[in-house]
Amino acid sequence: MYSSVIRTDEYKQRLLGFIEHEYCIKAVNINPVKRGFYGETWRLKSEYGIYFLKLVYAPEHKHIFKRSFPIIQHLCDHGIDFISTIIKSKDGNLASQFDDAVLGVFDWIEESFVYADMI
Repeated sequence: MYSSVIRTDEYKQRLLGFIEHEYCIKAVNINPVKRGFYGETWRLKSEYGIYFLKLVYAPEHKHIFKRSFPIIQHLCDHGIDFISTIIKSKDGNLASQFDDAVLGVFDWIEESFVYADMI
């Protein structure tokens, strides 16, 4: 993670409550993952699937991250299928605001799949 902030159980519960309310995804569990450099990343497992969460708190990167969502969506809409699909909020938003971070929710891509073509 960009910042090495240790997240408390209270923080995780607030995040999961937010995800359930805004995305209608009820988590079975959530674990931090090491992907990317800027931001906070999580693997969220629900009864119906696995998701990748990325939160960017850094002011100098939030606007860049937020501007990337329409581009990612455009690529997915036009047949690019080797990038994570954005999970829209229940209101149809591509990203949302949690605390002071920009939050993106994506379909999970297994790492073995991501790197399979590189071997």
